[in-house]
Amino acid sequence: MKIQRSYTEYTNLPTVKGSKNAARQSQAVNASNDRINLSDTAKKLLSGAEVQSSHSGIDADKVARLKAAINDGSYHVSAGRIADRMLEAVDEERA
Repeated sequence: MKIQRSYTEYTNLPTVKGSKNAARQSQAVNASNDRINLSDTAKKLLSGAEVQSSHSGIDADKVARLKAAINDGSYHVSAGRIADRMLEAVDEERA
């Protein structure tokens, strides 16, 4: 089977009432009007999670350095170190 048209030509076809594409378009229009209302309990849980994450011992500077190294391609993974640590963990479980 050979497709004669480009993808954009197919996506710009007029929609037939009741078709899946028409349903998607109406969902997209309605999505901008959606609102979320959180209960007081949910708000308390969220604020507690934020406080906990700020005091969880996560080194934000280290996380930022790791993200930067991953993004610029300078972060290297040592398969040997990973294997060694996995074997150490297995040995500790067996003991």
